[in-house]
Amino acid sequence: MTASHAVPERPPLQVVRGDRVRVGERDVTWPAFVFVTAEHGTGWVPARFLDDARPVATVVEEYDTRELEVAAGAWVDVLADDRPSRWSWCVAVDGRAGWVPHRVLDGAGQASDGVGPSAVAGEDRAADAVRHLVAGDRTFAYREAGDPAAPPLVLLHAAGESSASWSPLLDDLAALGFRVLALDARGHGDSEWRGEYSYVALWRDVLEVCDVLGVAAATVVGHSMGAATAALLAAAVPERVTRLVLEDATPPRPGGAPLAPFDRPDHPLPFDWPLANALRAERSAPDPAWWAAALTISVPTLIVAGGQASTVDQHDLADLAAALPDARLVEIPVGHMVHDAAPTAFLTAFTEFVRGRGEAA
Repeated sequence: MTASHAVPERPPLQVVRGDRVRVGERDVTWPAFVFVTAEHGTGWVPARFLDDARPVATVVEEYDTRELEVAAGAWVDVLADDRPSRWSWCVAVDGRAGWVPHRVLDGAGQASDGVGPSAVAGEDRAADAVRHLVAGDRTFAYREAGDPAAPPLVLLHAAGESSASWSPLLDDLAALGFRVLALDARGHGDSEWRGEYSYVALWRDVLEVCDVLGVAAATVVGHSMGAATAALLAAAVPERVTRLVLEDATPPRPGGAPLAPFDRPDHPLPFDWPLANALRAERSAPDPAWWAAALTISVPTLIVAGGQASTVDQHDLADLAAALPDARLVEIPVGHMVHDAAPTAFLTAFTEFVRGRGEAA
């Protein structure tokens, strides 16, 4: 696949702040986009450029539709990175500017502001190729690496992140003998941004995606929000989880201090904002059955703690590990973002865990 690309197949529509548009369908292949009708025409617009009103929405940010056509091997400077739509605003060496899809750029870097580092356009890397499927009533995005016939390993990201947060580890995890599947949770990345946001919805989504992918049971690794999701999944349907890894989080535990809602930041976000306070409300007053169910998890479990630098209560991690019949607790004292800050140590802990089970690896 070369960098020459137009998305979506129907033309994009340039809109400016304050335009009123009638919202139509969401693109199945590119779920970050919706088809709209305005006074000056019709076309595709990133959903995040619109407010939440339906069926008539207001444009909250100008959408410049220029795309930059670049050949494989061409160098471009990345000026801005639009993570929700997976495009970067780039300038070519000949001065032309426009949007380039993330997947045709190498890993040289994408800046959020200012003149960023250079990147090379080229073929997709297997670990970075975003795929899409329909499960239940929505479209989900995911990344895949490894032998499709190998035992499956499902990766669940933190709130505000996406499957891209696992990209640096995909090849290493696949090399351990897994079919690696990193999912974009609802309201994140290239999965659909709409509907109910709750921990129950999140773990049910994982189940539905696995059904579509033909995954009967898997090793499940979750970070933060993804860890809570993974634990609730393992408690609800233990036959679908062969091993469990929780990175610096547990399911919400009753008895904590109430959490005030967040104020919405005034800058673009890589996730659907209503999700943030919906999950925060559940953490503030969680269903007591969630923690009780987590204490019944019987599958082999690795809990990776970030130590005192983490924002997560480390006592909850220790208490859960002590209560489970087949769990080990490993501390990697780098804070909450363990697999980002210490990928080698995280991989070592994971490898020792799975090799100790005599399965993959």
